[in-house]
Amino acid sequence: MEAIAAEQTLASRYVLRRPIGDGLLTTVWAAEDPTLARTVAVKILHDALARDPNVREAFLRQATAAARLVHPDVLALFDAGTQDGHVFLVTEYVRGGPLRALLEARGPVDPSAAAAITCEVLAALTCANDAGIVHGDLTPGNVLVGAEGHIKVGDFGLAEAIRAAGVTLGRPAEASPYRAPEQVHGEAATASCDVYAAGVLLAELLAGPAATVGRARGGPAPAPSALRPGIPRQLDQVVERARAPLPADRYDSAATMRAALERLGGDRPRVPVAASPGAPSAPPEAPTRRSAVRSWMLVPAIVVIVGAVTIAGGLALGRLEVGGPLGIRAAPPSRPAATAPGRPSASLPIVAVHDVDPTSDGGDGSEHPDLAPMAIDGNPATVWSTDHYATADFGNLKPGVGLWLDLGSPATVRSVTITTPAGGWTVQLVGGTHPDPTVPPLESPDGRTTFSIPTGTTTIALRPARTAGVLLWITRLAPEGSRYAASVAEVSVSGTPG
Repeated sequence: MEAIAAEQTLASRYVLRRPIGDGLLTTVWAAEDPTLARTVAVKILHDALARDPNVREAFLRQATAAARLVHPDVLALFDAGTQDGHVFLVTEYVRGGPLRALLEARGPVDPSAAAAITCEVLAALTCANDAGIVHGDLTPGNVLVGAEGHIKVGDFGLAEAIRAAGVTLGRPAEASPYRAPEQVHGEAATASCDVYAAGVLLAELLAGPAATVGRARGGPAPAPSALRPGIPRQLDQVVERARAPLPADRYDSAATMRAALERLGGDRPRVPVAASPGAPSAPPEAPTRRSAVRSWMLVPAIVVIVGAVTIAGGLALGRLEVGGPLGIRAAPPSRPAATAPGRPSASLPIVAVHDVDPTSDGGDGSEHPDLAPMAIDGNPATVWSTDHYATADFGNLKPGVGLWLDLGSPATVRSVTITTPAGGWTVQLVGGTHPDPTVPPLESPDGRTTFSIPTGTTTIALRPARTAGVLLWITRLAPEGSRYAASVAEVSVSGTPG
């Protein structure tokens, strides 16, 4: 197995530049992706692990599952593969560094910032747990803090997948305060284990590593307020419940724990956390909706919404979205793109769905085809997403990409409803017997053919049109950190059958 070195190219695409981290499972490199003109992070599995075929298979299988998670607080996973015996993952590059480095350099943070950071971590865990994925190894090492203070959680399920393949990782499990007691005793990780780890993380944010270490002879870890004056007792209680020894005594989900924290500090803006000293630099990111709303001016609006809608329900229904001072903000209101005609419509069956990326227009013929069924599975936690591009116009590579909805037989279409966790992209709706973006698009009653899709659920009313299918032809992407993409959690078509 040839040693990895700078300037080496993986998968005939990713040019390694410099190592930026070394963890329990992987060595992390900053790399360039010239195809999409962006910086990425490449995680290369340690050689001792990569030599085991069971480990390689488990690692790549779990990476495939984790790649389906699309959420502002989840580290995006772009690619995975093997080369010359090396196993690697390609993820988004975050300007900043791991939370572990920040804590080692600066020590504990103030209580409001600790609650806010934990809320964003819990939002990422909720996204994963709702999709049936357990992290199982949450620590400050796999929580990244961007230069503007936003949080990204990575490595979902990777360590647990390798342990399940029969490999012992690092020190004995008992030495890790982030692993729940049942994990230490050999049980498989569950969503309750993620809640436990989030409680330990909050304790360390509040009072440093001493808050994560049990008392002598296996006693409970001290309350954060016992180690650092000024910590509200209510935060002690959140920590105590989250890291209860018995799963039944913990919060029943990451969303419930997050709601508890929001009730305590959801009205306080989070001061952005600076990147850790010595963190690798990158060209400044273009401002996004996410950074724009990290403004003290939006706090009153957030308070009103948080008081009206629970965090868990709001996220699930698209009424809230991740972002803002404490990691959550109001989603733009769901609204129809045009006023629907008075004639009633019925939901039309969608018999098949698939991605559209015409090679004739510069595409490669594939736009996450394995995720396309998630757009009609009835579960808003699962998402079909486009690839991630360097610019909103697809890196000048192509005019658009799409999702074809096959109705099975001709019907009169009157409206299309789209739910997305991250709005700001635009779409045209094209009818026909097969996906053809060159066909004139369907029109709304007021004559529009291009529609901007906000976060949440939007119904686009159309002039009645008889068609056997509808193509969602995405013409412009929305910013997502340093890249651009569009995602569809659910889509439905209404009209008159036959």
